[in-house]
Amino acid sequence: LEVARTKANQIASSEDMSARGKAREIAKLYANARSEKKAGSGKSKPTRREREKRAVSGKPLDRRMFSDKRVVNHKQKKKDARKGKKKGGGGKVGKGGGRR
Repeated sequence: LEVARTKANQIASSEDMSARGKAREIAKLYANARSEKKAGSGKSKPTRREREKRAVSGKPLDRRMFSDKRVVNHKQKKKDARKGKKKGGGGKVGKGGGRR
C-alpha cells in the first residue's frame, strides 16, 4: 500500500488530468493494491480430492467406493427423515376466505 500511496500522490499532483480522472485512477490503483495483498496471503483452496480425503474418516476410499458411501448416507438420511415425520393432519381447516 505504501507504493500505491506514493503513486497516488504523483497522480494527484499531475496537472494533465481532470479531477474526476484523477479520482478514477487513484481508486483503480488502491483496488489493485488491495487485491494483490489479498491474493498473496493465506493458503490456496483445497482441491476436490483433498476435501474428499479429509471428509472420509477411517479407511481410504477410491472414487467408486466414495460414491457408494455417499448413496448409503443419502438413503439413511431419507429413512431418518421419514421416521420423524407425522402421518395425516392435513392443513388448516375452516379458515374461511371462500365464496358465500
